[in-house]
Amino acid sequence: MPILPRKVVQDLQPYPAPKEGRYGLVRLDFNENTVGFPDAYTASMPDSTVCTYPEYGGLITKVSKQFEVSPESILLTNGSDEALTLVALTFVDPGDVAVISRPCFVVMPHTLKLAGATLREVAVRSDFSFDLEGIGSALPGVKVAMFASPENPTGAVLPPEVIKSWCEAFPGTLFVIDEAYSDYAGISVLSMIAELPNLLVIKTFSKAWGMAGLRLGVVFGQAPLLDYISRVKMPYSVNSAAIASASSLLDRADAVVAAAKQTMQRKVRIESLLQSRGYTLVTGSANSFLLNLGEAAEKFEAFARKNGVLVRNRTEALTLGYVRVSVGTDEEMKKFMEVLIEFESLNPLQNNS
Repeated sequence: MPILPRKVVQDLQPYPAPKEGRYGLVRLDFNENTVGFPDAYTASMPDSTVCTYPEYGGLITKVSKQFEVSPESILLTNGSDEALTLVALTFVDPGDVAVISRPCFVVMPHTLKLAGATLREVAVRSDFSFDLEGIGSALPGVKVAMFASPENPTGAVLPPEVIKSWCEAFPGTLFVIDEAYSDYAGISVLSMIAELPNLLVIKTFSKAWGMAGLRLGVVFGQAPLLDYISRVKMPYSVNSAAIASASSLLDRADAVVAAAKQTMQRKVRIESLLQSRGYTLVTGSANSFLLNLGEAAEKFEAFARKNGVLVRNRTEALTLGYVRVSVGTDEEMKKFMEVLIEFESLNPLQNNS
């Protein structure tokens, strides 16, 4: 007889990670910073740190200064994926109710189900914005409410004042806000953690900070919450290479902020160009947009990959034939447009979807 995992594991699907072979292609599929900050990476890492267990105090001090929170309000994690998993494993007992939006970042329902939560999923509105009334109605009796703002894949943003009102109205609910794309949106609720004991904010260095391959996330919250999470977290899950690179990046944080602003400026230009060609878009507030290709979404994803450009078909998540396109450099967006125009020439009825 085969050895089987827990029933919940049997029912889950693996995380849809990118296909191998992405190096050297125009990577517009997973919202990465496609250039990054090469001079800030691990060349600055002392040799002695490779054979020594990592120490986090120096980086925590820099994170504290950059984000203007106390060091006691910071917990480093192996990317935001680990952060979300730790929150679920720390605070959810089997049978507890958790609220999420649908669609949302796939790790959220995944990890909440593994922890044994019963999910209340509130579908987004027809324009892909959050259903604020629906979420509010779903919150009574909930242990954890977990959202990304901006959301993935829609780019929708939760108004900070609404998050605050929910935290105050439901003090027994833990609100978890994943701000992976807040560097692009310029909207954050991080300043609220000092006054709201039931709020956790999660950030990542994978997106605007260009460290997707090194895995560094941060959980911000009041010390008692972080103390509980630290009891579940594996020791040394954040490696020394990530520490060295993040420390170097924080020394040039102004360059990171400027690069994020430039990305959003390019986003406005490419969206305007696409709209002038008759395409329907969902713009959102992240470093990506949704391009409506209808039934041609899957076909275009394959065509683009064959021509060296990676985009992500989100039809399964959104059910409307949308392709998510990350915003890269000027050259990368030029290449994307060339591929799209060639696709149009072969499929003349597929634009204006």
